[in-house]
Amino acid sequence: MKSVLIIGKGTVGSNLGKEIVKLKPEFIDKYKKIDTRTCKHYDFGFVCVDTPFRENTLDISEVVNAVNENDCDIYILKSTCPVGTVDMIKEKTGKELSFRQNITVAHSTVIISNSILRF
Repeated sequence: MKSVLIIGKGTVGSNLGKEIVKLKPEFIDKYKKIDTRTCKHYDFGFVCVDTPFRENTLDISEVVNAVNENDCDIYILKSTCPVGTVDMIKEKTGKELSFRQNITVAHSTVIISNSILRF
């Protein structure tokens, strides 16, 4: 089974965890002091952190921190982000990212771009 990490356990992260419970996702939320990680590396990391609106733009610093502070093969952004965020983070970090529109959850399958997780 693929390993899944949900970064951020607010409304989005908690609901996602319920939706994919059969994949046994682990959680990290540094502000709520939640850390259920049992390994150092994950196949998929769902980024579900806050992006507050400040000075006429979204503050995506926690999205960048989530990618930098965790080790996953593919990161899926569930946080609200402006256009170009995925490309900017890929360029800065060299890590693989996907935006939430590439995710389909149906029946017992999660399809993320070309990767399929079955549960």
